[in-house]
Amino acid sequence: MGGATIPQIKTTSEEEKVDEKDEIVNLRPLKKIESGEGRTILYKPSSPKDIEKWSTEIDHPRRAGLQPWMKLKQLMLLYELHPYDGLAILFKHLSGTERTQIRYEVEDAIGEDGMRPGKGWEAIKVWIQKHSRAQVNWTTITRCMQKEDEGLDQFNKRLFECYLLYSGQTEYDMDIDQSQDLPLKTMYIQQVLPEIRRGVKTRLPGWDNQSSTMAAIKEFGEKVDRDEEVRIRFLADEKKGMARERERFPQSNRDRGRFPQSDRQKEPRPCHNCGQIGHWITECKALRKMYRDRSNERVGEENRSNKMRERLKKLQAKSVEELSRLCDSVLETNNNTNLE
Repeated sequence: MGGATIPQIKTTSEEEKVDEKDEIVNLRPLKKIESGEGRTILYKPSSPKDIEKWSTEIDHPRRAGLQPWMKLKQLMLLYELHPYDGLAILFKHLSGTERTQIRYEVEDAIGEDGMRPGKGWEAIKVWIQKHSRAQVNWTTITRCMQKEDEGLDQFNKRLFECYLLYSGQTEYDMDIDQSQDLPLKTMYIQQVLPEIRRGVKTRLPGWDNQSSTMAAIKEFGEKVDRDEEVRIRFLADEKKGMARERERFPQSNRDRGRFPQSDRQKEPRPCHNCGQIGHWITECKALRKMYRDRSNERVGEENRSNKMRERLKKLQAKSVEELSRLCDSVLETNNNTNLE
C-alpha cells in the first residue's frame, strides 16, 4: 500500500535483549521491534481474510450514515488496527476517486515518519462524517430505554450508539464522555432505570451544571448500579432465609421457634347430607334429606329448659314462703277476734 515512508527498523526475536533507552511499542500484531533512535511503529497489514470479513460488515457512508465509522472504531479498539487497515476495509465500498482522496488525507495525517496513527484514524472519521448521510430520528433515541434485566454498561453502549447514529451531532463520538451538553445529559438521566436516576440525582446534585460531564454522570450511575445489585442480593438472601424459617415453623404465634407444628394432618369430615367423606354438603349429589339436623338446637333447648326449671323452683320456693306468711297472718287475726 502506497503512502508514507516507513522508517527502517531492526526486528528482534524474543530471545534478543532490547536496549533500555529504546521504547518498545506493541501494535497489532504485537511484534517487538528495536530502533537505535528509540520509539518506532511497525505497520503489518491485516490478513486479506480478515479485511474481506470486516468489509462485509459495513457499507458506504452515503447509505449507512455513521455506522461504518462506529464499526471501524470498534475494530480499531478490539484489534489495535492501523489506519491503513481501516482504509483497506473501506476501499471495497469506495470509488477510485474516493479512495485516492481518503488515502492522501490519512497519509498526510500520519506524517512522513508514520508516527501518528491516531491522527490517521481522526482523518478517517472526518472523511466519513463529511460523506455520510444525515440521519436524524429523535423518536428512535427517546425509545432507547434501559431494560429491567439490562446492565448499565450494556445500556450505555446501546444508547450512545443510537445517539450518534440518529442525533445528527457527529462532533462527539470518541469524546462523548467529555461532553457537557445538557440535552444529552438530561436524556441519559431520563432513560436509565428509576432507581439509578434517583441515586445519581442524590449523589451528584450538580449533574445538570455546565461543569459536569457525561463521564462523571456515568461514574456515579455505575456506583449506584453496584449498590443496587448488592441491595437486591441482600434482600433475596433475606427472603430465602424467611422462606426456610416458614417451612420449619409455619405457626405465626410468638412461640413458633419452640413449638414446631406437628406433621399430623386433620382427619377429613363427612358430608352432613350423605355421610360420605370427600365433599361438602353444598357439593353433595345425593337426594337431600327431608329433615334438618337439629342436634345443636336440641342442646340449646335443653339448656334453656334447665334454666326455666331452676327459675320455677325459685318461684315455687318463694310462693311457699309467701303462703306460710299469709296463713300465719290469718291465724293471728282470728285469735285476736276470739279474744275480744
